[in-house]
Amino acid sequence: MYSIDQQLKNKKVELREAYEKELREKTPKCSEKSQRIVKELMKKSLKNVFEMLDSDKNGLVDYENQNMRQLPKHVQEALSDWFEKMKDLKSQQNFEQFYQSAIKILKVFILILNLEFLELN
Repeated sequence: MYSIDQQLKNKKVELREAYEKELREKTPKCSEKSQRIVKELMKKSLKNVFEMLDSDKNGLVDYENQNMRQLPKHVQEALSDWFEKMKDLKSQQNFEQFYQSAIKILKVFILILNLEFLELN
């Protein structure tokens, strides 16, 4: 039984590594300068979102004082889990914390888009 379990684990690792390699090979590459520009634009966009959410303009977004209704619907949907977590924890975040949370969310979306891209090809 141990041998079968170990073989299954090894196969999972092998498949994940093969998938990640295929994903890296099929993902379009860009220069460091382009990556920096995209990162700066993303940070500016997220700063705008943060400023909309910071209703009392104290530099913090908390579960009670956030203007979620001011955001476009697709942004509200993307951040819905984040808002729920904020409510559950009754917490607040400054911009840097919000930025890190948003980047994690964006990485998941990028992974989903890459999966969809692989399925189409």
